[in-house]
Amino acid sequence: MAAFPYEIVSVPGDKALENWTKLKAAGRGYPVVLGGDEDLMNIAGRFVADRGGNTEAMPESAQTPSQILKSANAIHFPEVLKTQDNALADQDIEAMMGEWPTGSLPDEAGLSVATDILTGRSFKTVHIVLVPTKTGSEVPAYMKWGGWNACPMPDVQVAALRSWNERFGAELIGMSGDVLNLRVPKPLDSREKALALAKEMYRYCPDIVDQGVSEISILAACLMAQRWWVFWWD
Repeated sequence: MAAFPYEIVSVPGDKALENWTKLKAAGRGYPVVLGGDEDLMNIAGRFVADRGGNTEAMPESAQTPSQILKSANAIHFPEVLKTQDNALADQDIEAMMGEWPTGSLPDEAGLSVATDILTGRSFKTVHIVLVPTKTGSEVPAYMKWGGWNACPMPDVQVAALRSWNERFGAELIGMSGDVLNLRVPKPLDSREKALALAKEMYRYCPDIVDQGVSEISILAACLMAQRWWVFWWD
């Protein structure tokens, strides 16, 4: 933990969102709920070069926040998703569309990083990091977040969060080792918008459909009914 450069505030798990709101208003940096102890150690470990505990960034995360932000400024999102390694083809998208759902939708996940996925209960303690920026979209640059498996690199994460904030008012609230929790002021108001965004989200994070709701149309319906967006990468 000595390598982790940002202030951490620990709070009861069932009070995580309440404390996030207070910390955001306090202006001490942008607050992000990291989750429980394991999530905190996972993220903090990215700031350690080796098992000896050197307080330098790991080689694959060696760029500074300013370098990542500069790179993000040159990225056109969501167009960049079509040029990434292992990018989904248009036919892959169409194959996962499905029919518009007529039954009940999956439950809204909410602030999932504050919850034990096995029990469904809030962690006894969660950790909120205060990142030295005023904008949630810049957090992946400071946290060196992204770039493993199919998860987009930190500069693409910044571009994605910036675009969604500008278009939909989406705010980053939770970030664990492999999960992002965003919240929007209100659900989308048309099927056309929801389907377009759901396709975009599937390109960005295939797991939310492939291992989650199973069809893009169901994801779109959720976007019209719910305010929380949850992404994860195995």
